[in-house]
Amino acid sequence: MDNSILEKIQKVDYIFSDSRYVLPNSAFIAFKGENFDGHDFIRSAYEKGARLFFISNKKKWPNNIKAPYICLPQEKLKKLYFELCHLIYRTKEIFKKIKIIGITGTNGKTTTAFSLQRILSFKYKVGLIGTEVYKLGNFEKKAFRTTPSLDYLLFLFKKAYEENLDYVVMEVSSHALQQKRVYKVPFYLSIFTNLSQDHLDYHKNMENYFKAKTKIFFQTLKYGLINPYDKYSLIIKNLSSIYPCKILSLPLKKKEKILDLGKEKLYLNTNLVGDYNLENVAFASYAAYLLGMDKDRIKREIQNIYVPGRLEKIRENIFIDYAHTPDGLERVCKALKSAFSDKNLIVIFGAGGNRDKKKRPLMLKSVLSYASKIILTMDNPRFEDDIEILLDILEGVKSLPKEEKKKIYDILKEKGFYKFSEKIILIRYREDAIKYALRKFNTHNNIFLFAGKGNENYIEIKGEKRPFSEKKEILKWV
Repeated sequence: MDNSILEKIQKVDYIFSDSRYVLPNSAFIAFKGENFDGHDFIRSAYEKGARLFFISNKKKWPNNIKAPYICLPQEKLKKLYFELCHLIYRTKEIFKKIKIIGITGTNGKTTTAFSLQRILSFKYKVGLIGTEVYKLGNFEKKAFRTTPSLDYLLFLFKKAYEENLDYVVMEVSSHALQQKRVYKVPFYLSIFTNLSQDHLDYHKNMENYFKAKTKIFFQTLKYGLINPYDKYSLIIKNLSSIYPCKILSLPLKKKEKILDLGKEKLYLNTNLVGDYNLENVAFASYAAYLLGMDKDRIKREIQNIYVPGRLEKIRENIFIDYAHTPDGLERVCKALKSAFSDKNLIVIFGAGGNRDKKKRPLMLKSVLSYASKIILTMDNPRFEDDIEILLDILEGVKSLPKEEKKKIYDILKEKGFYKFSEKIILIRYREDAIKYALRKFNTHNNIFLFAGKGNENYIEIKGEKRPFSEKKEILKWV
């Protein structure tokens, strides 16, 4: 890196690529992306306190702003970015002091992260970065992305360092691994929960998705934990010699609900419902054990775990969950049917727009054998037509001819309601679906699963995140 650049970055405390998060005495790096051009936000960044700028287009520099800037070709700027982030945040010092625990997988990341943070917090100062929240000591912010961009992630690590934390437990998405958002982050211990179909709009196929997830083990220093009940974990086990860390298979015996620790056994008595949650709690417990936690303390801590929006009980017979994949939905439905075998299961869900379209019919298939009634409804359509998404989901029952699709589309557009069969109902707007389900079917014989939104506080339509809380909507009608 050029000495003049090294000299300039010594004078700033932060670096950001999004002007919304700029703090006084920051560097701001202006990337030109597909939807936004960072150069358009130079003034905003300056007004918030940015005092050093990295740009690729001099013509877009505002005339009346007097601040130092470094102009480089976009590709060179992108390459420089990764090292700039680490240098400005002085991460060598941070990583000497704080151990980072990374959790990846299609399902279970959030529950495993919350559980591990709870267990470790009895003995250590522990931060949490994930889908729900960024919590580092006294610093707390509602999460805007499971794994944020590298500059913001290292900002969070800086906060953890300032708060004198011992550990940071973080969720690591496949996008983050592929896009180098965790570039040069040394994970002390990593967990691979499972892998099933999701994000194929981005990764294109399961092989690429798997390869992206396993990148985490190349950055892991000590232990990499895998799931003996997951077929992809078996591939990792067979490739274990290529990773710098020690790959360990979770020593879980599901029937007995114990972790077999050799001379010791840890009984997994937890309040969380479901076979899949047993895996999540087992991962958290085993990781805590490897990090030096006493097994009796682990046993006590897992008895009462709360994870917002993950099979969260709103009323005795009403649950919300974030499940938005075929495997995730099936796991949650199976857990509820197992726990309430004498009840009918009513499932309300949809599918997100501008995401993996292939999983939509599979989501419906995964629910069919468990649910007595299914209501398909809106779930973050983003820039897609929300009714077309519902028609995609319906393909899980049968292939619909064009004429039938048009008929359903027109009725939904006009009335917002369509009874497809005795079992399946389509209700366009989510608040209407919640009202209908609870007024029509809320008896002691039924249990409800509202899936897909979990603890989200918005619904995203045409680029706008409109305020929406599943929990609040449900409470209006019970």
